[in-house]
Amino acid sequence: MIGLKTIYIILLLSFCLLIKSQTIQFENYTSKDGLISDEVYNLHQDNNGYIWLFTNYGAMKYNGKEFKSVLKNLPFSESFIYCIYENKNGRKWCVNSNTKIYEIKNDSAFLVKGTDNLSKKLGVVFQIFVDDSLEMYLSSYQYSYKFSLKTYK
Repeated sequence: MIGLKTIYIILLLSFCLLIKSQTIQFENYTSKDGLISDEVYNLHQDNNGYIWLFTNYGAMKYNGKEFKSVLKNLPFSESFIYCIYENKNGRKWCVNSNTKIYEIKNDSAFLVKGTDNLSKKLGVVFQIFVDDSLEMYLSSYQYSYKFSLKTYK
């Protein structure tokens, strides 16, 4: 015979299945919503909660309500960002399709000194990491490279 506790548990579980509180709600954003391009190649959520979107036409930042263009100081030919890294202190670096390394400050990109000739050696960079001692690690399809930023502060 089924006890009262068993019936209560079955009713509770049945009720929980009917509630949709744990379902994920997806939203689709396009250029109609303010996005600069429908082709987004990379995403990053920064320490402040902004979503950075990197498209074939430039970079944007989303605050949950509106899109804002960022890295506008880059010419169009330099604005296709392949990878980005942000450390725990909020400093950001990115690498573009021309293998130029930039530090991002106040939503603008500044070329990292001493990295001008790396594009010939590295090819396409798909990952960047900067540790606490400002050693930068870059990975490409051909090579991995370590670069010290301390020298170029």
